[in-house]
Amino acid sequence: MNYKILTILTIAILFITSNIYSEDINMEHYYNNLDDAKDKFLDNLDNLPNSIKNSIDKEKIRFEVTGDNGINYVVVWEKAKEGYRFTKDNIEDYSMKIKVAEEKLNDIANSENIVKEISEAIKDKSMELEGRGFWSKLKLTISKLALKVAGWFT
Repeated sequence: MNYKILTILTIAILFITSNIYSEDINMEHYYNNLDDAKDKFLDNLDNLPNSIKNSIDKEKIRFEVTGDNGINYVVVWEKAKEGYRFTKDNIEDYSMKIKVAEEKLNDIANSENIVKEISEAIKDKSMELEGRGFWSKLKLTISKLALKVAGWFT
């Protein structure tokens, strides 16, 4: 499988796999402690092939989570000169967006079959993925297809 096509889903998976989080994800904590979120992201980024890391470097990703408490948490991250930048600023010039409820995020994190859980979340629209621009949309379309195919083998 060509790892470059899994850009956005890899990022989502970085934040929601049970290998990264063995307990429920507390969005309020990570939102209020962006350095913790960044550290967790960077620790797990090192485990990825260089082709995925290089693809992530080219994106500005908006990650929106509706918390169990009803609060909407929005974090944007991108590769900057000084490294990855995480911000709570309401940046509208993102290239990709992931939108999901905290409850669904925890369902995925605690799932025995993460690929299947993510596929179902995308299918039933409890996880929304949006690309802006031709290349981002193409990456997302190919990623969804790759995820669907991967689901056949899990």
